[in-house]
Amino acid sequence: MRAIVCCALIAAAASLASAANFSGTWTLPGGRGGRGGSVLTLNQAGGKVSGTISIRIDRGTNAPVYAGLWDCKVEGDTLSFYVWTGNDQFTKAIYRGVLSPSGDEIVFTVTRDPETGSAPAATPAGAAQSGRTGPAASQQITARRTL
Repeated sequence: MRAIVCCALIAAAASLASAANFSGTWTLPGGRGGRGGSVLTLNQAGGKVSGTISIRIDRGTNAPVYAGLWDCKVEGDTLSFYVWTGNDQFTKAIYRGVLSPSGDEIVFTVTRDPETGSAPAATPAGAAQSGRTGPAASQQITARRTL
């Protein structure tokens, strides 16, 4: 019986050791007009992740404005969450990213929620407005680990 328990503990420890680690600071490309980019900060504890993303620059202070991440989940090497962006008309941008084998990049597919009707990730990911309407539009962006 002890041998079975020991084997189970070793297997559990091995699976935890190989789990993806999303914790850190990540940069996302872009910015309106190609200026700057967004910063994604993630804190992971097991399968739970929390964090923030810079979604725009405040024109008055020239400081980044951060949004909280909602419904964060880690499943293997995949991270998913959503953010609310906008001032008067809010948009839900849904992020689903896969961590590279090296652990230095996350390739995200960012999709706008078709219920909100705005372009996907134009503000949170810093990409240009797509102007698309109708079914959910999506784009791919790559986040690179900085810390």
